[in-house]
Amino acid sequence: SYAAQAEIAETVGAGVQLKISPRRTSSEGAITLTGTVHGPIPSRGVVVDLLVHYRGRWEPFRTPRTDSHGRFRVTYQFEGGIGRFPFRAEVLAGQAGLPYSAGDSQIVDVSTS
Repeated sequence: SYAAQAEIAETVGAGVQLKISPRRTSSEGAITLTGTVHGPIPSRGVVVDLLVHYRGRWEPFRTPRTDSHGRFRVTYQFEGGIGRFPFRAEVLAGQAGLPYSAGDSQIVDVSTS
């Protein structure tokens, strides 16, 4: 008779959702970024990096911690910039109690004038 044994290691990225309101504002207007990290979240939450694409690269501007349900909320005030600004949220792997690898949200554009 034959016997077989296999080991499987699977890596699953963290699910991150980002919403921004409003999506159009003045060059000195404020926006609210809200989001959720999906799945089992440690009771003390997880850290989320919020990034904006500015001058050709992704720049982090805030690092909120979620609540125990994976939710976060941040207000961002523009300082005179005019144009289209892409934002995204990122969860880094290796956080205590988070059973996922790194994950990114979709990109959300905000326009200022």
